[in-house]
Amino acid sequence: MFGAHGLPIRTSVQDMGAGLLSRMLGLNSAQEGAMAICFRKAEDEQCYMLTLDDLRWSLNDMLEEREDVCKRYGNVTAASIAAIQRNLLALEAQGGSHPFGEPPFDILDLMAIDGAGRGTINLLHADKLLEAPKLYATFLQWLLTELFRKLPEAGDLPKPKLVFFFDEAHLLFANTPKHLVEKIERLVRLVRSKGVGVFFVSQSPTDIPSTVSTRAPRAALHPKSVRSGQPAASPSPSRPRSAHCPRR
Repeated sequence: MFGAHGLPIRTSVQDMGAGLLSRMLGLNSAQEGAMAICFRKAEDEQCYMLTLDDLRWSLNDMLEEREDVCKRYGNVTAASIAAIQRNLLALEAQGGSHPFGEPPFDILDLMAIDGAGRGTINLLHADKLLEAPKLYATFLQWLLTELFRKLPEAGDLPKPKLVFFFDEAHLLFANTPKHLVEKIERLVRLVRSKGVGVFFVSQSPTDIPSTVSTRAPRAALHPKSVRSGQPAASPSPSRPRSAHCPRR
């Protein structure tokens, strides 16, 4: 994600979209509306926004042309534009500018197979990403959204086409805004029909929000994760098939 190791994961501001970028920045409804207008104006003028700098210039143009923009697209206040600019600075301070650029990452590359029909294992170098939980959660949402957009419906397959394991999941959900958790929960449910499996790995089942864990088709609980005096959480009705991983 930060381009320091391996192949960088890149996308464009335009492809991420106004809604997901607004959630990444933590904008309120008025600011999110201003962001949507900025994207619509860029599309109408065929101004492709690749990086956060491109977005910043588009916001500056919208501020200078605010009277015309308000007549054409709706009311946009200078305060909303200024708030977006401040949030962009905060995002860049967390390294949020690194995911935007070229060459764009094709999500289907994760599903590459060799000549023998074997899949590949991809590792995301995310030590710095874990230090920015909001950026991590938004990245996960973008990743699952891209898969949902590009993959055809697959139904119930004997085995999934692609499986994600997100380690240290408690860091992913710690201090993550409720609306982001709700979006992740919805996408985890939807991508299952695309043949994609999602596993959240943590030291305790309580690290995973119940709205997310109850959508999992299975729960694997290692015996060592059940501490003395703490009974194991019984599986919910929506997860009828639970299993204990044997010690090796």
